[in-house]
This record gives sequence, C-alpha cells and structure tokens, in this order.
Amino acid sequence: MTDTFLIRPIESSDNAAMAAIIRAVMPEFGADGPGTAMMQRCLDAARAHGFRRCYLETLTGMDAAQALYKRSGFTALCAPMGGTGHFSCDRFFIRDL
Repeated sequence: MTDTFLIRPIESSDNAAMAAIIRAVMPEFGADGPGTAMMQRCLDAARAHGFRRCYLETLTGMDAAQALYKRSGFTALCAPMGGTGHFSCDRFFIRDL
C-alpha cells in the first residue's frame, strides 16, 4: 500500500499542526531560544559578515513578529525594497546595523 498526499493551499485550520511541526524542527537548527535573543544573534552575525542594513518583509496579521521587529530597532517602510519574490508580503521593515 502506498501513502497518498494531497497538496493544497494552506488554511488557517492548519495553524496548530504547522506550529507543532515548527516547534519540533527548530531545535535541530539551534533556533529554540527566545525570539528576541535569536533576532540579536542574527543581527550580530549579519554585522560580522559586513552587512550594513537589514531588511525584513512580513504580512499583516503577524503582530508578534512586527512587535519583535520594532523592539529590535526596525522601522516600517511604506513600500518594498526591490523584488524579493515574496509577493504576498505587505509589511516592510529596515534597520541599520
């Protein structure tokens, strides 16, 4: 017997299952610490690699992410910076490193 899979667009009813998957997988990548500490590590690494600014895109409704960005010194932009390929993102942030 073979398993079959249905590939379909993600729905809000998938949130709990997706959260469980993310929480199970992220520790494998060392990304299981507090969100603010992880942000600081990422910004420090970007600075150490010579980056001067950090740009982020997100979605309306991702309020916790946007609050983290603002606490981490990001400011909101009115429009995207170039073509990143994230066509559904509608919130844009930047900060100097």
